[in-house]
Amino acid sequence: MKVAVLGAGLLQNYIIDAIHAKRYTAIAFDGNPQCASTTNADEFINLDFSDRESLLRECRKREIDGILTYASEAAAPVVSWVAEQMGLRCNPYDSVEILKNKDLTRTFLKENGFNVPKFFPSNDIDEARKFAKEMQCPFVIKPIDSCGSRGFSKIEDESEIEEAIYKAFENSKKKQIILEEFLERKGYYLEVECYVSDGRIVYFEPMYQHRDELAPYSPIGDSLPIDRCSIDGKNALFSPSKDAFEEVRNELQRILDLLEMKFGIFNVEFIYDKSNKLYFMEIGPRAGGNLISEANYHSTGFDMRLALVSDTLGDKIDYHFDSRKKFVSCLLVHSEFDGIFDGIEFADDFYGEILDELWFVKSGDSVSKFTNGKYGLGLLIIEFANREEMLKVMDHSTKYIRVKLKK
Repeated sequence: MKVAVLGAGLLQNYIIDAIHAKRYTAIAFDGNPQCASTTNADEFINLDFSDRESLLRECRKREIDGILTYASEAAAPVVSWVAEQMGLRCNPYDSVEILKNKDLTRTFLKENGFNVPKFFPSNDIDEARKFAKEMQCPFVIKPIDSCGSRGFSKIEDESEIEEAIYKAFENSKKKQIILEEFLERKGYYLEVECYVSDGRIVYFEPMYQHRDELAPYSPIGDSLPIDRCSIDGKNALFSPSKDAFEEVRNELQRILDLLEMKFGIFNVEFIYDKSNKLYFMEIGPRAGGNLISEANYHSTGFDMRLALVSDTLGDKIDYHFDSRKKFVSCLLVHSEFDGIFDGIEFADDFYGEILDELWFVKSGDSVSKFTNGKYGLGLLIIEFANREEMLKVMDHSTKYIRVKLKK
């Protein structure tokens, strides 16, 4: 069986390994001839997958049996488009497009009765200025198609609007932005990397999402398992006996039903506001980018990578879960200062165990102060003895895991 993989970076190595574990052939496509998976894949094709027609020709030439991507926002709709053209298993292209673009997602949610913040999409600078006058501070200006908080600005004062509009447009490939009401949340930012098969959510393990004051709107990690009655790790949301996240699962299932999603990994960010109202902030039709699926595997034993490969090819899925969930976090290592990278060091009272690590930089490389996800230096998966220790470290990660800079 031949599986086309869109994207051949460091993270795509994980899905290529899963394809090989099934003893299938991995054919990787990427526009960067120097990317990480050129040697790991059975065949590497230097092709920008945004050129859909050329990609389709190459896939037909090789008679692929399935096509997928992993942790790539841009590739998700291309996967569905090629698969539909070839009659392969996939989620509907139009539905994937809705979830990929923030304005389409907000419009879809609003039209179907879900809670949404007030928002205005725009592809024109003058129009964006006009919409900004209708917003009440604080509000957010961001690209419709970015990730890792690139181009994101929280507007506290009208004097910040002009720069924020230009910044958002500069970080949007489609040159489209969205102005959006800023929601005051209760508790943590929340996230779930769920798995869908035959149209139903079969794996659902909510996580606390962690952020850093250096870049408060860019995630730096996730922790699981969490207290299923609490969104802040301390207090019950509704009552001590109620699963606060059952509503999330039910509402998410309703979204997937409306979009006729069939299978795959979905990365979902959500919050509860001060009135306990649920808001879905992002619904990504692909795996998250910070080794989130791998952290879930180390915690619960469910391998979403193998499930995705199996579902893509119509194979039976192995639903394996550990009886006792382990306390596991994934962390994007980041620096508080500009400088020359010289490794990391752990505080004396750090007691986590490193299960996996993936580095984007090496000793001697120049690194920048963390201002958004672009400036992450590497990823760690860490196991802890208990939830209290896990949250203490993850809520203050730079105190316990320090980036060393050469003098």
